[in-house]
Amino acid sequence: MTKPKQGSVSRLLIASVGALLLSSAGGVSAYASSSPISAAPDEPASVGDNGNDVVTFDMGVNGATASDLAAQVRSNDLYLVETRSLYTAAGQTLTIGLPSQDGGVPADPIAEIAATLQDLEDAAALSRENSISDPAVVDPMPELIAAARAELATRGAVFDKVVVSGTPADLKIPGLVADPVDTHSMKEEGDIAAAACGRWHPFYSSSSSANSAAGGRYNSLNFQWTGSGLSALRCTGSSTFEPDFVTYNYDARNYFSQTMLAWSTTMPNGYWDTNAFDGSDERVYTVGSSNTATVAASTNYNVYFRMSNGNYSSDTAKIVWQRGHYTWGCPSGPAWCIFADESVIQYAWSITLPGVWSP
Repeated sequence: MTKPKQGSVSRLLIASVGALLLSSAGGVSAYASSSPISAAPDEPASVGDNGNDVVTFDMGVNGATASDLAAQVRSNDLYLVETRSLYTAAGQTLTIGLPSQDGGVPADPIAEIAATLQDLEDAAALSRENSISDPAVVDPMPELIAAARAELATRGAVFDKVVVSGTPADLKIPGLVADPVDTHSMKEEGDIAAAACGRWHPFYSSSSSANSAAGGRYNSLNFQWTGSGLSALRCTGSSTFEPDFVTYNYDARNYFSQTMLAWSTTMPNGYWDTNAFDGSDERVYTVGSSNTATVAASTNYNVYFRMSNGNYSSDTAKIVWQRGHYTWGCPSGPAWCIFADESVIQYAWSITLPGVWSP
């Protein structure tokens, strides 16, 4: 998402995020997703004047099962916004996010996670000849899929992080710890260096769009940084990254709806971004990283989203690479608190959906 400039708009965000967060009956794209940098335990992130706060809880080393989480939600009178399951292999982490089912645990999280893994495997097979042309580039996805399937088979759906909404009193839950604020990625307004550092954005590799066997339609996007590109990103002072996948909607024909069914990423500190400030002519779908400190060069990164079907069978798209920063004093999570420092547009309306597209 391309957000307005900071200042008065930042204050407006904090005041209005609550209404948008809980007004997503027509689809979850309007809510402000949170992440591991949302709030300290004694300072839950405010979502506005509706009396509710939102915070991301770390569910501990063993995570929480669906039944355990359902019991927590019921007993503490919470509104569940999103669940996140994390799977680690080959030194990388795959995060899979699922929206809540009317404020409760997703109806069939095992099936939804399994469908996401199948889509990722299908997308990799579709684009393998295009997605990683350099043999020096490491692709952790096959090992991540295998690790996730193994855990799903032995433990079922386990949630490592959950985003919940409730009153401040409700959110002080014994035994649960809110993720701390990530000070690494926070910057004062105007603190970003303007010096030219070279090409900082990754190389686009390929995207795959298709119908999902679970219903809906998905897009899987692959990209990699070179060593010099990653050094340039560090040089800029930016510490967050969003690869916006933007579809053409000037003709009101859209391959994807705006109702998110699942998302995933192999980037660190992943989150599903809001599209509250995006216009209707271009639809923006973004899975971002709120802290790029551990991003590695010569590694294939993937972002995926699955939406309900749009109203048309094809579409065109472009990529907008966006580096940014998490601003001080904004309490409502990365979807609302990360602001752009620079954006680069590539392949404007050249990417075709569905199918595989590679430059």
